[in-house]
Amino acid sequence: MCGIFLVFSKKGNPLPSDRCIDASRELYNRGPDYFKYNFFRKNTLYLSNTILSITGVPEKENKISSSLNRNFFISFNGEIYNYRELCKNFLPKFYLDKHLTDTKVLINLHEKINYKSIPDFLNGMYAYTIFDKKEDKLIIANDVQGEKSLYYSEDENFFIIS
Repeated sequence: MCGIFLVFSKKGNPLPSDRCIDASRELYNRGPDYFKYNFFRKNTLYLSNTILSITGVPEKENKISSSLNRNFFISFNGEIYNYRELCKNFLPKFYLDKHLTDTKVLINLHEKINYKSIPDFLNGMYAYTIFDKKEDKLIIANDVQGEKSLYYSEDENFFIIS
């Protein structure tokens, strides 16, 4: 299990960092191994991830995982069963990495494949949010079975996903 938490300020007001981080920590039981977070867009977008490490050891820094080109940032819950096969086919330079994780493969696939096609290649149970910094957009996806669900709340000020 892992915990995903995203907050977007719809009116462009900076988010209260302490409240965002405190809310993320409520998900600690979903991922007690690591806690990662970032603020983006002049503190109007917050992404966090609590992680239970299943397929490998994530980077030890407290920033959420990013693609090699630092254009994509991910908050991920689940497991991609065919991540090694995807890595071999699309990201061969990573294939022998002893720290290879399904999260690393998934985020870097966004550098190689159109984001709309990526779920077609995934075998697993997953839910994720990705911030595409270059295009300034959010990508939100979950498995077709709905095993890993995302919930959202929205009002005139905020859009929240968990």
